[in-house]
Order: sequence, then structure tokens, then C-alpha cells
Amino acid sequence: MRAFAIAVGVALVGAMAFTVLSFVAAPTPAPVAAAPFRETPQERLRRLPNDHRGWAELGIQYVDQARITGDPSYYSSATCPQPSGPWTG
Repeated sequence: MRAFAIAVGVALVGAMAFTVLSFVAAPTPAPVAAAPFRETPQERLRRLPNDHRGWAELGIQYVDQARITGDPSYYSSATCPQPSGPWTG
């Protein structure tokens, strides 16, 4: 019985020491995640001028901007640029 009481006492002292040390120890700083890479549709189209979906998305964004602001000048920005490439005459 005496050995059991000693074992319980040692376990309690260890648990208390662990609890005290966990509150006293400085927390480790969380790793800083790198900022996600974001490029605008205009930057993407400068890099990939033949991205037809990108051109369509940009046109839709200009039309939405014209609808939201009521400024009709955005409609001229939404038009397709002059095509270029081997398929044009």
C-alpha cells in the first residue's frame, strides 16, 4: 500500500510540474505563411496574350463594372482587342 501511495504521489507531482511548465514556457510562434501569389487579369493577359478564357473573363468584369457604376466607358474596354497571330490575314 505504501508503494502505491508513493507512485500516486510521484505521478501527481509530475502532473503538477508539467502543468506549471506548460503555462510558464513561451509559446512557439506560428510559422508565417507566404502571401499567396495574385496577379490581375491584365497582368495575366500580358504574360499569356492567347488566353481566350482570360480575355472573356476580363470582358465580363468590365461589363459588370459598367453595370455597377453606371459608367458606359467600361463597355469600350470590354471589346475584343485586334486579333493577332498566324490565323489573321
